[in-house]
Amino acid sequence: NDKNRMGNNTLVSEEDIVPATVKWERKDRAFTNKAWAITYIIAYLSFISTGIYLSTQAHPKYEYTPDPTGGDAYTYTISQHFRDDVKKCCDGILQSDTHLGFDLCSTLQKEEGQKQGTRQLMDDSSSKFNGDEGVFDTFLEAPEIIVGLLALGLVVAVLWVVLLQFFAKPIVFLTEGIKIGIFIYMAVQADNLWTTIICTMICLGILVYAIYYRHSLLLASDILSYSSRALQRNKMIFMGLSVPVLLYIFNAWLFVLFFSKSFQNAAVENVRTCVSDTNAEETCISSCQFVYPAYASRITILHSVVYLWTLLILTKVRLAIISFVIGSWHFHPTNTPGIVRAVINSVTTSSGAISAAGLISAIADWVNRVLMESWWKSWLGCFCCV
Repeated sequence: NDKNRMGNNTLVSEEDIVPATVKWERKDRAFTNKAWAITYIIAYLSFISTGIYLSTQAHPKYEYTPDPTGGDAYTYTISQHFRDDVKKCCDGILQSDTHLGFDLCSTLQKEEGQKQGTRQLMDDSSSKFNGDEGVFDTFLEAPEIIVGLLALGLVVAVLWVVLLQFFAKPIVFLTEGIKIGIFIYMAVQADNLWTTIICTMICLGILVYAIYYRHSLLLASDILSYSSRALQRNKMIFMGLSVPVLLYIFNAWLFVLFFSKSFQNAAVENVRTCVSDTNAEETCISSCQFVYPAYASRITILHSVVYLWTLLILTKVRLAIISFVIGSWHFHPTNTPGIVRAVINSVTTSSGAISAAGLISAIADWVNRVLMESWWKSWLGCFCCV
């Protein structure tokens, strides 16, 4: 390499310098890491196919109907899908076995004896729930919760970007001041001396850090201000970023749907436990219960891994879209890609590298959780005790 030395500086030939350009045009790009992209596609197709299989095999274990007497009471019975299986299981219990009195057989006997199992809900007649709905059923009954949270998040995000554009430096230093104020309040409100001492030391540490690294804080505020200005000049980037957000919502919906269906993949089995006493006499206890098949748990593990991988991939896609648009605007403002081209590049030619990066991030996140879990638990326990 041709290098000329001038004083303490080293001049490097142009061949050794990474060009300050963003190659976003289709003719300048090629697919990389195709194997990783294909691996992820196969994994996600497995996620979809196994989830559909879980859904087709899912059947509710109980049926809930309003109590004919009125009020907020309701009756629950074993569903028609499992009723014959419960009867066969109960008929197969040996007479010599001890039978538990709170299994499916007892429930079936009560139903056949016209003693419907009833559960009383709260007296408030405004309740919209009938039985054992889960937390996600709340959003179906009140969709304004999701809509309101999404609208609130959008308003806060836009307001934050606007504030950073005009008040970046005050916000950075105000954030440090808020930290100090929180620990001052904790020190004043503390019930013991050690908590006061610890909070005071942390408060002083934050103050010393802010003073000593004030130049770094000023640099951070300049970076935030420049970033907000870049977003202002490229407003269409928000439309592009809506793509990974919508995909994230869709992926989360699928995961929740398949996860809930996995609990409805059940079979009725006779759970028989035998123990021997000192006289070598064997005593057996039998009960008919709902048992979850092994494939359901294995599929759930697969879904969890693919869901985490997809989540991290969507995060990388979001960063790739930002890099294409903002990077081009920064290095060559007159030659920038449209938001559609940025999205297409992120999910096509960059898909292999993003898939590999997402998997590495998923593994690193899992290792970090395993290594740090016990430390965080011990720290949190001590902090709460203090």
